[in-house]
Amino acid sequence: MRVFLALFLLFGLFGCSFKDSSKSTPVRHMIKSEKLHILMRELDMVIYERQKSEIDRDAMRKRYLLTLSDTLKNLSGELDKLVDEKSQEDQAVYKKHALLLKANANDLEDLAQKYQFELLSQRLDEVKQTCKSCHQHFGVKR
Repeated sequence: MRVFLALFLLFGLFGCSFKDSSKSTPVRHMIKSEKLHILMRELDMVIYERQKSEIDRDAMRKRYLLTLSDTLKNLSGELDKLVDEKSQEDQAVYKKHALLLKANANDLEDLAQKYQFELLSQRLDEVKQTCKSCHQHFGVKR
């Protein structure tokens, strides 16, 4: 309702402008038209940006998940390199968490490729739990 009212007022104000006959040169009119064109384009972006189609939203979700998956894979690879700096007992636990993080990343990538976004919340909770478990084990405060 607010959007409708705002649009109505905006179009009403711009649509009912008074004619300034003393300064009506074509160049000035073109400048006003360009400003109006820019304002209308901004208005379109504000209104329609939030109303993307389901296909657009799915494409955004897929890009997000693939980026997240790549980041998690890179992180798990870096974690794997740090295993040598731990005691033997910690190495096994650390390696387990790094492999689990990589498995989470693969699951997210698979989810994105299959457009199974209804499972997104569950998979992200699994990633969060993997991180939390590792942080608790090694005393990382987050």
